[in-house]
Amino acid sequence: MKKEYLSRAMMLSREIIDNLWNKDTTLANQYFTDDIVGIGPYQGEFYHTKEQLMDTLETLCDMIFISEILNEEIYPVANELHTCVIVGHFVVKTIQKDKDINYMEQAVTLVWNLDKRGELSISHIHYSSPAVQSRFFEVFSSAKKANDIDYVKVQNADDLISIKDANKHIRIISLSAVEYAKALGHDTMIYLHDEAIQAKISWKTFLALLDNRFIKVHRSYVVQRECVKLIGKNYLEMHSGDQVPVPVKNMRTVINALTHKK
Repeated sequence: MKKEYLSRAMMLSREIIDNLWNKDTTLANQYFTDDIVGIGPYQGEFYHTKEQLMDTLETLCDMIFISEILNEEIYPVANELHTCVIVGHFVVKTIQKDKDINYMEQAVTLVWNLDKRGELSISHIHYSSPAVQSRFFEVFSSAKKANDIDYVKVQNADDLISIKDANKHIRIISLSAVEYAKALGHDTMIYLHDEAIQAKISWKTFLALLDNRFIKVHRSYVVQRECVKLIGKNYLEMHSGDQVPVPVKNMRTVINALTHKK
């Protein structure tokens, strides 16, 4: 995008974040596309329409307290002719009913698109949980040190990767949503819980993005351990019902890897 559009996308991202944490979904609703893809912080939390996502965000807004955004950083991590990816990192300060002050570090990723009319819209969003007691954050009350951001302890929950699909669109994918993947020529086929994406990324480069949740079961296949439902004679069946081939000679090693045995 040209600088003027990129700057506007960054400004709007900041406004949308601030508004959402102050229980106002109006601006987000204005810029979300009807077929927006939303990814929440928990495994399997996906939304494929604006209606689904707005219902969820409005419910979350009902759960949170009016908040103050601190240490806000908004910056682009990718920028192409008609698409940019904006990431926001910030600390949320909330005062609970019991007068305790809580701090939570949060993150959001937004994919902005620019149409031929010069209008911006959001096609993808990935966000952290606004819940005070979440699996990603340890929250410390004002009894310790009310204004000291060092008292926010953050667990690493960012497992997002950015890839281009066959249509050269930038896709933001959570690794926790990947059931398995396979090499496909110069590309990689990535199988999520509910869709398959032909990614314009080499097999070697893709494997380097994975962590120890994934095991290589074949020279051209990798699976996420927790997504394996059953083990066949020469295949693994995933929760989706798809079967991943495993050479018989590799099966013992694969079983040991799945059960964490050496």
